[in-house]
This record gives sequence, structure tokens and C-alpha cells, in this order.
Amino acid sequence: VGIALWYEYKVDGKRIGGSNSFACFSPFIGELFIGKSFPVVYNYKKPESSNLLLTKRDFERFGLEYPDSLLWVEEHVRK
Repeated sequence: VGIALWYEYKVDGKRIGGSNSFACFSPFIGELFIGKSFPVVYNYKKPESSNLLLTKRDFERFGLEYPDSLLWVEEHVRK
């Protein structure tokens, strides 16, 4: 099962939207993400080019440490 998550973030006061897709164990997992905040990385020259950071793999791609506060996400996504 796969889902797409739509997200918003602000850069210099401008609201920008993006989306990420990932494989998960249930189509209902999206409900767990509603109203929560997650880290986003973006290209400072092109802020609309972004990635939502949810999984250990996402953080590793950018050389960042995975926070303990997101360990629950790993229980719901397919590796």
C-alpha cells in the first residue's frame, strides 16, 4: 500500500506546498500525520524543491541524525 502526504512550509514568510509518497502497511496511516509537524529540507535557491523528512532513510540521504521523536513513523512504513 502506498500513500501521498501533502505538506506546507514557509520560507521568508511565503507558504509553499509539497508532497511525498511512501509505502506503508495501511492506507489509513495518513490519519496519523494530520496536524503534526515534521522536518522539511529545501533548496535555498529554489525553495519549492523540498523533501519531507519522515524515515531514517530520508534523514540519512541528507546526512542528518534521525530524531527519537519520529521512531513511531518507522513502525508504519515499509522498508
